[in-house]
Amino acid sequence: MRSRWMYGLVASSLAVAGNLALGASAFAADSSPVKHAASNCGHLTVTSPASAGGTLTAADAGAPAGSQIFAKAAARHVKWLPTLDCKEVAAHHTKVPTRSSAYLSSNWSGYATQTSTPNYAQAEWTVPAVTGNGNQPAYSSIWPGIGGMDSTNELIQDGTEQDATPSGQTTYFWLELYPMENEMEIANLVPKAGDDVATHVYWANGTADFTLCDYTQNTCVTGSQASPAPGNSAEWIVERPTINGTLPDLANYGQVNLTNAYYDVDAAGNLQYTPASGGAPISMQDSSGRPLAYAGSLSPDGTSFTDYWESYGTSSPVASFTASPTSGQAPLSVAFTDSSTGSPTSWAWDFGDGATSTVQNPNHTYTAPGTYTATLTAGNGSGSSTSTATITVLTLAQAMDAKASQWGLGTATSAVTAIRNGGYYRNYQYGAIISAPSKSLFVSHGAIRGEWGALGFENGVMGYPSTDEVGGLRDGGVYQNYDGGAIVWSPATGAHESLGATRAEWQSTGFEGGVLGYPTTEVVTGLLNGGSYQNYQGGAIVSSPASGTHESIGAIRAEWQSTGFERGVLGYPTTEVVTGLVNGGSYQNYQGGAIVSSPASGTHESYGAIRAAWQSTGFERGRLGYPTSEVYPVSGGTAQNFQGGKITDINGVTSITYS
Repeated sequence: MRSRWMYGLVASSLAVAGNLALGASAFAADSSPVKHAASNCGHLTVTSPASAGGTLTAADAGAPAGSQIFAKAAARHVKWLPTLDCKEVAAHHTKVPTRSSAYLSSNWSGYATQTSTPNYAQAEWTVPAVTGNGNQPAYSSIWPGIGGMDSTNELIQDGTEQDATPSGQTTYFWLELYPMENEMEIANLVPKAGDDVATHVYWANGTADFTLCDYTQNTCVTGSQASPAPGNSAEWIVERPTINGTLPDLANYGQVNLTNAYYDVDAAGNLQYTPASGGAPISMQDSSGRPLAYAGSLSPDGTSFTDYWESYGTSSPVASFTASPTSGQAPLSVAFTDSSTGSPTSWAWDFGDGATSTVQNPNHTYTAPGTYTATLTAGNGSGSSTSTATITVLTLAQAMDAKASQWGLGTATSAVTAIRNGGYYRNYQYGAIISAPSKSLFVSHGAIRGEWGALGFENGVMGYPSTDEVGGLRDGGVYQNYDGGAIVWSPATGAHESLGATRAEWQSTGFEGGVLGYPTTEVVTGLLNGGSYQNYQGGAIVSSPASGTHESIGAIRAEWQSTGFERGVLGYPTTEVVTGLVNGGSYQNYQGGAIVSSPASGTHESYGAIRAAWQSTGFERGRLGYPTSEVYPVSGGTAQNFQGGKITDINGVTSITYS
């Protein structure tokens, strides 16, 4: 709900005298206007013409006969909405005490007049386009109202809200009876920046009347509901509404001209007004006394004024930032990230080594060892504050010693020693720290270091480490990555290399979490035709230049072994194990044939002329089904048994016998 009063305010007067005669409508009003209950609008009842396109007079809606809004609406022949769709804005605006000085407020800018019996207020304005303060949302509302200057009676008001958010401007009509009901946002009449709008509020005989018009959209709506009497004041205000108990930034609306700012109605129903006499406009200031908005002078007839935006109203920012990393070896590149609050608009960085920056989130490289104090000064129009952080830039020896301490390697047992391609190492009681050519530091210790050493340290196939040791693998495993691959260790298998095409194949099976588990040997070379293999807990990975790199597991591996591995009739595998065959079968192709398996038939070789004949029957889906034996010798040739018969190859002639 909106701010209800301004403590200590001496309001200027839009005082009462004289009559305003308005012209008759150019259109005839409907004889019997219709009243509808509004949707989600509390107890509000909407009044509309009896027929579509009809007009309303002020009398139809229970408004004063001299209402400027109804006269202009009739002249324009506006569309009157037959219903009103509302959305409650809960706790959006709250009552806020104002500054104690006369004519100063923390949330209002405009004019207010205190009189014994105000019962009407109206105004017309152009909805302003608003902006916010960087990524900070900012808020503003414009409204006429009655009863906002005392602490006991009802405040009746309606107007427009113009809020600036990071995603754009939000604008809507609203109305409110405070404190009886919360503010209601109107959903089915939405003004846009640049629209000519007008609203009025009127109270008589226990009923409050609201009328809101968007002349640009040529649409109006009017409604009423029972209401206690308002307080004895009338207001024309640009407001900084309270959000969640705090006054936010005031949206930059530039300036807004409020016209036809009348109040009060005489016994004949005519609007009353005189120019302000001896009063002054209300100005808005923040808690530090900085001006935010002010109202200009009234027009000579006292019915219009311009309100001017001056500042967002933010307080001094609270400087804060993060730095990453805050310690490391020279040259040390540090990313600074601003996390200041309070809407800073400027950032002055002093990195402590003579360098500075005004970028919000800078990066800076420290080239010399030392301890530096980085300072951020964040500022805006209200002031500034500072925040600091310590950056420690180490020599290589200091950086190595710090990392060794983190890993529990004990004291140094060697100097920092240069090695291949700009790298360095330093030995400690329980391992070493390696500085790679990238200047990154890595731990090297235990069984993984022993395996790396066996492979030639940085001069071997693995090259330099590219990570520290990483634990948390299945069954207590640990790995460390290197330029050329990885070394993998587990309590059950020890430490072994993992590199090249064999590592890529192991990765495709799920590393240690897959069917193969951990490696149990190094990569073994020297096989037939340039082949190699590496054994794992669940099988092996076998590679050759001609066949590629493939898994070898389970019963199929055992069958391959029985044929002589790569030196047998089948040669090297050329595919992975392929599952999904009929009746749970699987196969793996080899250079010289295949191995085929199913739960019912077992696992058997398949090659040569007999395999070709089996293929002609449809493999396992044909009448023969799966093989049930190896290829065995018969007089003049060979044969193989199948679930549905037998294939023989005698003197180069194959024949099929079905059982």
